[in-house]
Amino acid sequence: MALSTTLKNKWKTKEVTKMNEELIYINPLGTAQGLYEYEFIFSDTPEIVYGPDWDYPNPSICSSVAPDPSTYNLVKKVRTGYKLRTIQEMSCYSMEYAMNNIIALGWIDIEGLEEYPENGRMVFHYGDSLEKVAELLNLYNYKFEDD
Repeated sequence: MALSTTLKNKWKTKEVTKMNEELIYINPLGTAQGLYEYEFIFSDTPEIVYGPDWDYPNPSICSSVAPDPSTYNLVKKVRTGYKLRTIQEMSCYSMEYAMNNIIALGWIDIEGLEEYPENGRMVFHYGDSLEKVAELLNLYNYKFEDD
């Protein structure tokens, strides 16, 4: 999908950082120093975001369902003590389900936890604002690495 000239110009002039970024994808990176690492990917134009196989009903068998890099403008890294389950691990819901908020992009995996998290499950939805995601992480004493 082609980007408009106006949007391309905003990206070139960095005006895009003044817009409202919305969560569009959570990319699990693995573990380091006993913490789980994730990239939270944001876009100020979530209505044009799409990736390969996003309409495929079984993202867990796809090689990659990451969004097309031309459709997002911000990536923030976070480390958390909680393992998150993500939509791309699912075998019965496509990314389209997450885009329509039928299922979340990511949530705390409570399997194997000794007790339920004190603040309940941390759940991230497609379209959550950058501020909302930061506040939710803060509730669990985590923050984006560059904050």
